[in-house]
Amino acid sequence: MSFDVSQPVTNPKLIEALQTFNQTPSLETKKNLFDHLKSAKLLAPITMNLPDNIGCNDDNTITLQQGNTLSFVAISNVENKNFFPALPALPAFTDWNELRKWQNIKDQQTLVVDLSYYQTLLNDSDGCKGVVINPFGNSFQLDRSMLSEVLTDNSPSTENGKEIYLSKDTEVIIGTPEQYPHILVGKLKEHLQNKSEVNAAYLRLMVQNQQQSYLVVVDIQKGVDTKAIFNDLGQAAQAFLAKDMFIDFIVVDTEFGQQAIKDEKPFYQKKRKGFFNRLFGK
Repeated sequence: MSFDVSQPVTNPKLIEALQTFNQTPSLETKKNLFDHLKSAKLLAPITMNLPDNIGCNDDNTITLQQGNTLSFVAISNVENKNFFPALPALPAFTDWNELRKWQNIKDQQTLVVDLSYYQTLLNDSDGCKGVVINPFGNSFQLDRSMLSEVLTDNSPSTENGKEIYLSKDTEVIIGTPEQYPHILVGKLKEHLQNKSEVNAAYLRLMVQNQQQSYLVVVDIQKGVDTKAIFNDLGQAAQAFLAKDMFIDFIVVDTEFGQQAIKDEKPFYQKKRKGFFNRLFGK
């Protein structure tokens, strides 16, 4: 195995696409970001066990010999970051400036790779849950399903989240997602914090007519326009759904809603005001 030790890595168009998506997440900006991610060369921090007398080849490469070991670095959640909570992920950096935000080490060992290489690493590892682009800067998270979406057909579905209505004879299976969508849930929580009329929200997996979708059961105050809230949440979630995955909404005060959340804890719960805040109307 050989790799270039002096190859410059800069991704100005990818950095611009990251910034645009984080400022205005939408299906259009998501597709633009995925287009740039698919062709990007990224810096992967590694550790290597190499002999002291190893040198560079004439073409600025190092050739690893039998017995040399190379390990990819994984990182867990960091302060003020919400990527894959409490779970390790593989970091990927768009350039050296972003890498130095993590560790400003002069001789930091790195490998120049593309996203397909990360997919291979994840396929061989059950511990890491995804990839984080620029985790200490303008970041973006890719779980396994989103990574697969980037590397295949990245044309996302255009259907927004919708409120569902179920008749009594509708066959529906409710369960827990095998791969918990941390990214999607994080974005929904951010959005719900600005919805004072929402008390709590629960996430379930629903299978109806052999079609899987996320089901969000929402506890909403009486007299509120639920359709407007669900449409708003659906639009916020759309850019963070994997391809061919949908999201549905239902209010908690229905028979089906109550059955769906039985023994479940909400992923979002509105913070209660303290006594003095209530007393002074804050």
